[in-house]
Amino acid sequence: AEIDFAFMIDPDPQKGLKIIPLFYEQLHLMGPIDDREFPKYPISLTDLKNFPLAIYPKLTGPRKAIDKAILQGRTTLNIRYETNYHATIEDFVSRGLAYALVAKSAITNDPNKFSFASVKNLKLLRTIVYMQARLRTAAVAKLVDIAKSEVANIVPGRIFEGCTLLDV
Repeated sequence: AEIDFAFMIDPDPQKGLKIIPLFYEQLHLMGPIDDREFPKYPISLTDLKNFPLAIYPKLTGPRKAIDKAILQGRTTLNIRYETNYHATIEDFVSRGLAYALVAKSAITNDPNKFSFASVKNLKLLRTIVYMQARLRTAAVAKLVDIAKSEVANIVPGRIFEGCTLLDV
């Protein structure tokens, strides 16, 4: 049996794709734990231009969501580094080379090693996506149901801080 679905962040609507929104996840500015200047409160999109950033490259799900919010907010970013590797982003932040825009669920190290400030109006949409034209096998239907059930259990349990569960 074939299993043909994906978990995606803010996918572009395309003809023939079925997109099932699961939840929104808050993005945070992440900085070094010992940064005395780091904001202790939620910041606005316009505040981000003051922080040199290490973020994902263009055309990745998180970056597309970030770029869309920045464009709508009519502001700019100070991008110093681009990388696909979250561990590299964490390393740059821990060494004081840059700040980052991250979802807390993506942190691979101990989150207590970093400082976080939520960014107002900056969230990722987490989804399940599959091709409408492909036969939805029993295996795919079961896996989608399991994924939706797990999300419904995880998000209200506050395992991921700053998440908003959608009607799944």
